[in-house]
Amino acid sequence: MNPRARTAIIGCGKVAHLHAAALGRLSESEFVAACDVEPARARCFADLYQVRRFTDCAGMIASRRVEALVV
Repeated sequence: MNPRARTAIIGCGKVAHLHAAALGRLSESEFVAACDVEPARARCFADLYQVRRFTDCAGMIASRRVEALVV
């Protein structure tokens, strides 16, 4: 059995919602974080999908131990 990859999204616009829904359904993925340069958009998106929010990609990758990104 393979462990689930810790995944995150960079950019929380319209299309990101499709990606978040897909990540939530994948048994191989553990959706852990979302990042956007606009703090309010990052907050709303992260709250909706119950993940941590960030405005800094490098900080997100390091602190959440992200293994796969959707950009």
